[in-house]
Amino acid sequence: MSFNSDSSEIYAIQKAFYAGDFNQVLSFEAESFSEGEARILAQVLKYRAQIALGEVAAVAAELSKGQDEVEFKAIKHYTEYLAGTGEGLTGILKLVQDGYQENHVVEYFGGIILISEGKLEEALELLSFHQGSLEVISLIVQIRLIQNKLDLAVKELKAAKEWAQDNVVYNLAEAWVDFRIGGTGKYEDGYYIYEEISSSSGVTLKSLVGQLVAQLQLNRLPEASDTLSQAMEIVNSTGQASAELFINAIATVILTDSGDWQDYEDKLKEIAPEHPYLVDIADKEKLFDEIAGQYGPSVSN
Repeated sequence: MSFNSDSSEIYAIQKAFYAGDFNQVLSFEAESFSEGEARILAQVLKYRAQIALGEVAAVAAELSKGQDEVEFKAIKHYTEYLAGTGEGLTGILKLVQDGYQENHVVEYFGGIILISEGKLEEALELLSFHQGSLEVISLIVQIRLIQNKLDLAVKELKAAKEWAQDNVVYNLAEAWVDFRIGGTGKYEDGYYIYEEISSSSGVTLKSLVGQLVAQLQLNRLPEASDTLSQAMEIVNSTGQASAELFINAIATVILTDSGDWQDYEDKLKEIAPEHPYLVDIADKEKLFDEIAGQYGPSVSN
């Protein structure tokens, strides 16, 4: 069993996770799943939902008690990486060396860490061991988009389309590629993917951010403002937030001239101080100050 199968017993919890309904994921009892792989995969999703909600320390504490399952060991090393403690990536790579390179949970978290470190080729090498895991394929698609190799991202999707096109993981990766290809038709296709997630799984922050991106690209600014308001209602009522929301909120407010975009920049600084947007702004400000310093007032006697 894997996260690929829409007919498996983990379908509902998987769909909730990828829709971004993390509290719904946590409402599932792992013990209600069949003992063995189904229960392990369900618990993996519950741990990941906790991490997504910022409960990294709680997951780390739970896994510090010792786990036999390699999937849980991989998550433990991921929490170490996030916290800057323990083995982190080294621990993941040890699992690979121990022969678990085809375990899709090991591959996924190893890939995530390597991408975060900017080690894209190393990530691709690890992910190349996959045995048809859609999650791993989605990471490969992300890497190809980061590398601006759109043709290779499309190739990955086409290879999986025949057997995976109705899976939510595949649909999300398809939306990413649609947004990169661009054009009215592709932006609308991406929008409908996120809209379908909202209609079938409930409105979540993740589905609204996807719709917001599409609306901005389609220049549907009134709709974008409404979507942003919906998203902020979720932020205010649940405390959930995402860098993706705030960066697109900045764009929405600037394009619609509807408020102080710096409020959203401040929120972005709070949750993602190393976001590429913020790093770029800081670099430009530093460069401006250096240039301005060369033309400062001179004192002559």
